[in-house]
Amino acid sequence: NNNTDICNASREIKPEEREKVKAVAGREVKETVVAYDALAVYSHPSNPVQEMTIEDLREIWAEGGTVDRWEQVNPKFQGRIVLFGRQNSSGTYDYFREHVCDKTADKKQREFRNGISEMNGSAEVIENIARTPTGLGYSGMGYKTPSVHWLKISNKKGEPGVEPGVEAARAGRYPISRKLYMYTAGEPQGEVKAFMDWVLSPAGQKIVEKEGFVPLQ
Repeated sequence: NNNTDICNASREIKPEEREKVKAVAGREVKETVVAYDALAVYSHPSNPVQEMTIEDLREIWAEGGTVDRWEQVNPKFQGRIVLFGRQNSSGTYDYFREHVCDKTADKKQREFRNGISEMNGSAEVIENIARTPTGLGYSGMGYKTPSVHWLKISNKKGEPGVEPGVEAARAGRYPISRKLYMYTAGEPQGEVKAFMDWVLSPAGQKIVEKEGFVPLQ
């Protein structure tokens, strides 16, 4: 709507959003990757489950999924799986849905199942899992605290699970890795360019790392 100089995003801009920016601002969107992130899957520390596949997550999170109790995942742990996610206006919500829920047989985006508690922020997801022994949720790896555990994730059964981490995210080995973006209408100019140059500088990238995300190099 031409109301902001920079848009921070944890997902790629959609084609229709590109067109809207061009129509309103009269300039093509400029995309800049500023960091990487691993979207971790968090559980309570008392949960014995240490590893899951994307297929496992799909059966838990997606509409029509067949898994809603922990004993279906590991007979040593029982109880209904209590799911915590982000609100539907979040890029993190979109990214997890697209990469975990996947598509239906007719190539339409498969939605989340009903009953997921949607949080306004990633820190809230962590806080709720920390006090819910049967909880499961997703959030950036930078939000990890000693009060939660994260799972190793593999693409499919038979492959080794990968833990979220700097090198795994940067190399794309962790299955739910993503880029973090800044978008501008056209090439950034003046103070906007100076700020974005600083974000990409060693000083800015040091803060990326300090905040628990993955610097570009």
